[in-house]
This record gives sequence, C-alpha cells and structure tokens, in this order.
Amino acid sequence: MQKLILKLLLLSILFIVFDNIIGIAMSRRIVNNLHDKRLYNIITTDKKYSIYVLGSSRAARNVNCSEIEKITGLSAYNIGYPGTNIEFHADILYSIIKSGKTPKYILLLVDSTYELIDNTSLSYNYDVLYPLQHYGSVRELLDKRGAYNIFTKNITTFKMRHCINIIIHKDLTDSLNKINNDGSMPLNFRSKNYNTMVYGNNTSYSTATESPILLSSFKRFIELCNYNKIKLIIIFPPNYNMASHKFIERIKYLAANKALLADFSMQISDKRLFYDNSHLNENGSLILSREIGLYIRKLQQ
Repeated sequence: MQKLILKLLLLSILFIVFDNIIGIAMSRRIVNNLHDKRLYNIITTDKKYSIYVLGSSRAARNVNCSEIEKITGLSAYNIGYPGTNIEFHADILYSIIKSGKTPKYILLLVDSTYELIDNTSLSYNYDVLYPLQHYGSVRELLDKRGAYNIFTKNITTFKMRHCINIIIHKDLTDSLNKINNDGSMPLNFRSKNYNTMVYGNNTSYSTATESPILLSSFKRFIELCNYNKIKLIIIFPPNYNMASHKFIERIKYLAANKALLADFSMQISDKRLFYDNSHLNENGSLILSREIGLYIRKLQQ
C-alpha cells in the first residue's frame, strides 16, 4: 500500500511538472499567434498611457489616439473591442488597473441606444481573455465568471482548450480587424450597404428594456474610475441617425456628477464621413478625435 501511495504521489508530481511545462509552451505559442496583442502588451510591459479609450466598435473604429496625442500632449491608447458590451469593458478596465497601469483619463464611448440593453450585436468576449489566462488579473476575471470548475482550475493544459485554433493556426487579420500602433481600428472603406444607407430617425428609448446585469456593470465601471481617481469622460459618438435624447438623459442621470459627459452625437452628419449608420470611416474618425482632443485640452487649462 505504501509503495502504491508513493507511486501515485510521484505520478501526480510528474503530471503537475509536465502540465506546467506544456502549458508554458502553449501560452507562448498562443501569444506569438495572436493578432490582437493590445491587452497582452498592457499587462506585460512597463508602458503606461495617460488616456485609454474603451468601448465596442464605436470606440475601436471612431477614435484615433494619435490625433488625441498631437492635440493634448498626453499618451493615449485605444483598447476598444468590436462587438463587446459594458460588462466586458468594466472587466478590461479592472485588468488595466490591476496591472498597475491606472491612467489619468478613461474615455468610454457608449453605444446608443444599446449600451444597457441585451442585444445580439454586443456580448462578453471570452476569446480576448482565454489566451491570456496565465496572467493574474485575467485569470481572476475568468475564475469569477465560473470559467473553471474545482477539477480543472489548476490543470493548465485543460484550461487552454479554448485556444486550440490559435495554437494550431496563426490568428490572421483582414481589412476589418487591422490594428494601428495606437490601438485604433479605423475603417478606410465603405460598408456593402453604403449606397442604400439612409439617415435614421429612430430615437426611442425605454428604461424598461434595460438589463440589470448591464446596468450594474455600467455603475461598476463608473465606480472603478471614481475609486481609482480616474477622470471618466463618457462620450456620445456620432451616428448616421438622429440622437436619442432620452438615452442621453438616462446616461447623464446614471453618471450623476461622477463623470464628465461629452455629446458629439450630432457633431458629424455628412454621409461621406461614415462607414455605415453606426460607425465613422477613417476621415470621420480623425475629425471626431480632434474634437475629443480639444475637449480634453480645455480640461487641462
């Protein structure tokens, strides 16, 4: 019996050792194959920025941080992820803070009118986090969200199962997912429906349709900034659509006096500056970014 126990103990030790060795090799492979290394760079390097831009595709596509840097003299980085919701944005902000990269400003571009409403176009993107689960702040987030169970929590190779495609194939990019050095993802072409695109007039908004989870996450985002003495600027970006004043007033009410609000929703209306109804093209993003830069520069005076 004693020999059996020793053998089992030895096998367990060998398993843990090999699991960690293989896990480290897999992690390196994943990082090498990743196209979007923005969060990885924030977590693993000493580089700090004075301004981070967060949000969904409206942040990623609409804000050129290089333009903001030129006007403000402050370093800026875009960490917006297309197709993501405020619950995800709050966790990205938490990861930035936990990594010791607390900025002076956070620019949150809200999705009118879906910021607080469950919808198929915005969700929590686990695919951004799984490749970086070796790092403490990311592992903590995944653990809190129940990504691991009691049996697999400490088995590195099993946790990597979500990244098999990246391990085998290099994460390729295309014109929609090109990332500039400042983290922005501008659109220098038109959507396939551009020629039939018309100016929208849907401005309806009802608090009855809000998601309790997204509402809680929005409040958490504000509190993370407030607690860490970050100046939060909530930005309403332009759409090729009439602005919803009910939505804007709702965000103002929730933000209270804990955040600054910059309304650029009606700043740009020229169709030639849009990619589609919800996103500016590259020329439009440069105009908006200059306006944001001027707004921040006034705050510094």
